Order: sequence, then structure tokens, then C-alpha cells
Amino acid sequence: MQKKKFISAIAVATLAACELCWDLASSLQHCGACGASCQYGQSCSDGVCACPAPTTWCGAYCVDIKQDHGNCGACGKECGQVEQCSNGSCACAGIVCDGTCVSPVFDPQHCGGCSISCGAGYCSGGVCYGGADAGPDADTGADGDSDADAESDADAGPDSEPSDATGDADGGSDSGAE
Repeated sequence: MQKKKFISAIAVATLAACELCWDLASSLQHCGACGASCQYGQSCSDGVCACPAPTTWCGAYCVDIKQDHGNCGACGKECGQVEQCSNGSCACAGIVCDGTCVSPVFDPQHCGGCSISCGAGYCSGGVCYGGADAGPDADTGADGDSDADAESDADAGPDSEPSDATGDADGGSDSGAE
């Protein structure tokens, strides 16, 4: 015996209600057919889900492939770390050193410009910090003296007498008698 397909009256009524209640040509929840919903960011036009111009559907969302860093010119085409997407092409947003796009703001091999190395240090804001080769030492003054030496030199005024090893200016004892 052959089984006959049975469509419930409720299902038929639901389908009829959907088609009567919704404009299948423009409904986001019923685009082109009952229950066929468009994804976030898409619109329904003539029963087809599509991204609004100038965006393109890339996997899970609408993107502007002329400006999107992760989908530059085509879905999935990602620009490099120091590049930006401009008119659908990845372009260097830093400087080009030896044919490579680098950031003079953070790159320790090109800190502030091409081939300016921070050595063992790091680059921040185009200035090297830390490490032996990392630019001017913050503890050294213009005369080459360390800050500690500069302070002790400043304490000895122009009228002060040299002190002996004990720190006494008179070189004698501290008996208090004069």
C-alpha cells in the first residue's frame, strides 16, 4: 500500500498567511519565500537578499571592499599590518624601506626612519628606548656626567672649601673649640 503525503490544514493556512501578510519581494524575514530571512546588513530587493551599495557580502556580513582592511578589493584579501585599504588596493601607511612597508613609529629596525635600529631596545613614537644602542641615555647630561655627579657638583658652591675624606671642611677634628 502506498502512503499518501499529508499536508496539514495548519501548514497550508500558515503558508497562505505568510504569502498574504508579507511582501516576499521586500520582507527581510521572508525574502523571496516564507521563512527565508536576510542576514544582518542585507536588504531584500525583488525577493533577493543583497548588501546595499557600495558593500559586498563577504561570508557573514556586508563590507565595503574599497575600504575594508580584511577584505580589500575582494573577500578575504587582507592588507598587511602597516597597510591600509584605499580604493580596493592595499597601500603602505608607513614608509617603504628597502622595498618593505614599515612603521617608523613602532618598528625597532626603522625607528623614526629607514635603517635606524634600536638594537636591543624598542621603538615607541619613533623614538628608541632601552638597550645599549637605543639613543641618548636618560641618566647622562650634556657634559657626559651622570645625574648623580651633576648633583654633587651643584652642592659644592663657588665659595665652598674642598673637604677631606671625613667630610670636614677644616680638615680637623669636630671638637667644637675654635
